[in-house]
Amino acid sequence: MTRTPRGRLFLVPWHIGHRGDITLRALAAVRTIRTLVSPEPERLRCQLERAYGVACGGKRFLALEQSRPERLLPELSAVLAREDVALVSGSGTPCLADAGASLVRAARAAGVKVVALAGASILSAMLSASGIEWSDNEGSFSFCFYGDSPEPSPRMKAALARGENVVVLIRRGSAVRFWRLMRCLAGLGLRSRLVQAHVNVTRPGEAVLEKTCGQWLSAGRSALDWSRAREVAVIVLGSGC
Repeated sequence: MTRTPRGRLFLVPWHIGHRGDITLRALAAVRTIRTLVSPEPERLRCQLERAYGVACGGKRFLALEQSRPERLLPELSAVLAREDVALVSGSGTPCLADAGASLVRAARAAGVKVVALAGASILSAMLSASGIEWSDNEGSFSFCFYGDSPEPSPRMKAALARGENVVVLIRRGSAVRFWRLMRCLAGLGLRSRLVQAHVNVTRPGEAVLEKTCGQWLSAGRSALDWSRAREVAVIVLGSGC
């Protein structure tokens, strides 16, 4: 970004399933800002018009590529030189499980004010529904978060072996990724570790299922109806829970 920026970059959270969970401030931002960046621009346009009554005739929608978000930098720079831009998450909080962190870094380096709005997050929703005391007697409790990971990474395996609380987001109800994680736990000798599956958070069919790794493996695919699981978030409870 080389031009002197006049605009601000707004990070706008989106609902994670229930359309009533969008905040008033997020709606105000998408109503007033003309240029909206999203990983799914057509889906965003459709929701704005049909669900929230936002007129999109004068708006410009830019697609954010998950694998190469930096390709958007020249166009984003030109818009920010004259006006505000909203980076709207496909679901939840921007730049957490979605792409966009490189745009935030570049904007801030160019002197652009970055405004992060609070809002829906599958991470905070599942942590509050877990029943885990996240604040211990010393006022702190830790967890390791891994996004839409195709398979357990060496870092994730190390965290599991240390007995950490491990949070894994499995998008679009991928049964393959869930069972890879269960087999990984078993391979580490952790069949007794409790595993929570938070299914369809804020959506119809929402449920929290808790079993040990061994129980999940014994139950097999009958333990969860994957045909109805649009999104599954998993917490492998730490050894101290």
